[in-house]
Amino acid sequence: MHGKHRRETDRQLDMWLAVLGSSFDVPSFSRRDWDHFLHIRSVGVVDGRGREVSDPDVRRPVSKRVCAKDLASLRSAFKWATEWRHPASRQFLLDVNPTRGLVLPREKNPRRQVVTFDRFLKLLEVAPRVRVKVGQGKKAKWVRVPLRELLIVAEATGRRIGAIVALRWSDWLPDRGTNGAIRWRADSDKLGREWITPVASEVREALEAWRRECPGLGEAPIFPQTKDPNRSITLYHARDWLQKAEALAGLEHVRGGGWHSFRRKWAMERKGMELRDVAHAGGWTDPTTLLRVYQAPDPEALERVVTERRKLREVAES
Repeated sequence: MHGKHRRETDRQLDMWLAVLGSSFDVPSFSRRDWDHFLHIRSVGVVDGRGREVSDPDVRRPVSKRVCAKDLASLRSAFKWATEWRHPASRQFLLDVNPTRGLVLPREKNPRRQVVTFDRFLKLLEVAPRVRVKVGQGKKAKWVRVPLRELLIVAEATGRRIGAIVALRWSDWLPDRGTNGAIRWRADSDKLGREWITPVASEVREALEAWRRECPGLGEAPIFPQTKDPNRSITLYHARDWLQKAEALAGLEHVRGGGWHSFRRKWAMERKGMELRDVAHAGGWTDPTTLLRVYQAPDPEALERVVTERRKLREVAES
């Protein structure tokens, strides 16, 4: 399990322990408990650690999607308990998963922002101006961050930003394929799977130019921290740099329009291509997720549907 997801799982389990209590009778868990949690979590009565927030002014409501993830973690724990036998008694911890049949909440109109190519170009233009201060006093200097390279890799590969910032130089395979390939490690993949995918020419050019500017080999991170070159930048670095670029470009920050909007853009631009190939290149194990969540209708595609049609002249006998 990827470190980020392990921490999230630990957080969820700690939350459930706080909400239910260590003496809770698990087999008695019911729809009432399910709905009660959905209410108190969604309005912020309890936080992500299961702690009660008594002051209404500091409560932070969360979306149904967040609640669904927390409920899914409980369901997974219960499912594990129905499959694990106690080594002494050989009895399963649970005979039945008490959450079976309970429906996870879903957003009626989920916010799935997609970055446009024009917005990407504006961000790319100002990216070299995003800098950080290194050192102190008279020796301090401002150096540019690899935001331009992050933008190019994100836009051209469609990969999650967590997988991009975790790349090491041993993952760059310049001799594979036409333009080289990238190994996306299992330990940075959401589903714990390793992928090797070819890249576009702009990715090759960006990575090779960056290596000349910031040399590295082997297990050295491609995108190192300025204060500790042996460690990769974090998701927080990438997020902050992207928001600084938005400000420099005069672009309004769109809620839900962070790095993941580049992944949605990548998927949208490949509608009509072989679904399994697109899923593999982008790192989806299940093509239906790509089709259902990422490849949403868009005005240009809808226009083609209604204008580029053929006339049915005959119907074959069934």
